[in-house]
Amino acid sequence: MLCQKCNQNLATIYITKVINNQQVVFNLCEKCAGEDTQVGFGYPFTINSFLSSLLDIPIEYSVKGDMLQNGQYQCGNCGLTFDEFKETGKLGCVECYTTFSNKLLPILRRIHGNAHHSGKLPQRTEGTIKVKKEIDKLRVQLNKVIKDEEYEKAAEIRDKIKSLEQNMDEAKE
Repeated sequence: MLCQKCNQNLATIYITKVINNQQVVFNLCEKCAGEDTQVGFGYPFTINSFLSSLLDIPIEYSVKGDMLQNGQYQCGNCGLTFDEFKETGKLGCVECYTTFSNKLLPILRRIHGNAHHSGKLPQRTEGTIKVKKEIDKLRVQLNKVIKDEEYEKAAEIRDKIKSLEQNMDEAKE
């Protein structure tokens, strides 16, 4: 399908708008969608404006950067302001994560569902790593219980650790 604006390039971006309970579909190529195009929304549509709209959340948090005269906060390392980040969607340096952390965390939670990266593990090692993490947690609990002189609980936790370690050794063989 060709772009409805230029009628030359292949349409790769499809925008659906509902007007009076009827769907109106705009089929645009990347070039036309990337331009400041009035697509019947009453405001210019650009990829940057779309991405920055995801970041435009009313947040009342303080940030750790340098305060400028216009009330903006700026990264002390690279000089990036949060408004500049909202326009481009790109941070300037590693320090920006710290500078704007209070504003970035809610955005990351909104976009990704979590602000903590947990990553993926290969299936063959996933079970072993989970067991090792469980053993580490149990050892921390064991030390706390011993410190509190709760020896019966300590014996139970010790037995769980031995059982998990034995199962892990058997799985390796």
